[in-house]
Amino acid sequence: MRSKASSTLKSGNLDTEEYHCCQDLTDMRNTPKIQTVCEEWTIDLDVSAGVGEFDCKAAGAVPPLMDIFHRRDRAGRLPVLAYFHGGGLSSGDHHEIPEIFKLLGCVIVSCGYRLYPQAHFPDFINDAALSLAWIKRHITEFGGNPDAVFVSGHSAGAYLAATIAAFPEYLEKFCLRPHDFTGFISISGTMVTHFAVQQELYGTQDSIIVDRTALLNRASADIPPMLIITGETGLDISSRPADNKLMAEAMRCAGHSRLRHYEIPGADHQSIIDASFVHIGNFIDSLLPGNSGSREK
Repeated sequence: MRSKASSTLKSGNLDTEEYHCCQDLTDMRNTPKIQTVCEEWTIDLDVSAGVGEFDCKAAGAVPPLMDIFHRRDRAGRLPVLAYFHGGGLSSGDHHEIPEIFKLLGCVIVSCGYRLYPQAHFPDFINDAALSLAWIKRHITEFGGNPDAVFVSGHSAGAYLAATIAAFPEYLEKFCLRPHDFTGFISISGTMVTHFAVQQELYGTQDSIIVDRTALLNRASADIPPMLIITGETGLDISSRPADNKLMAEAMRCAGHSRLRHYEIPGADHQSIIDASFVHIGNFIDSLLPGNSGSREK
């Protein structure tokens, strides 16, 4: 039996073409409370013992803390949503998981990572890749399906998720590749050089640049299925809607055929998280095998 949340996600019929600016979905505060298939948190999970098979030191990674939202009985093979928090790569933690995401019918893994300036480029990306390697090997212990893992994030976390999708060298350190994951979801992530990385490498963050670390340098048809979402131009931060639109266009020009891009009217950099809910649900459902079975109880 599929989760009640799953049927709700389809009710908006928002599975539309790329570059479509959908109706205003920014006010999700009145979303009804739906019984979810998951109902329990495991908080501050230390995964150090579960990464012994990897040479973390050689990979430049440190095992993070995680929060996992899962069924109380840890049974089944539910789709998995890995989530990286925002905060400019310099703040935030793994406790910052959007409440509304509980309605997606997924096991949710909120992953921590080291922060700038104590951490340096690419420490936070390596940590994120290590988190995904742990998820692939251990998420069955929490009722998740390792063959249906979606990688997501907001803002800085979206930058991490998209970087891992486009730069396969980070996952290769853990004997994985981007296509080992079902799809990637970027919620208002930067596609140019991240300002914290720019500050570290060049001593300034006063301009928009596209260097070797930028997603725009890796737009290709080889990136796995991707959902790119931003808020409205003028409401979301800086050039975020524009550089995401450029990234989506560059991917399409490169021959990418499994891309969805939305700029949501009325959404700013924070409200875009809840406003992305329907699109995320549709994206996940569209990529599950046969569009059924992976959310069974």
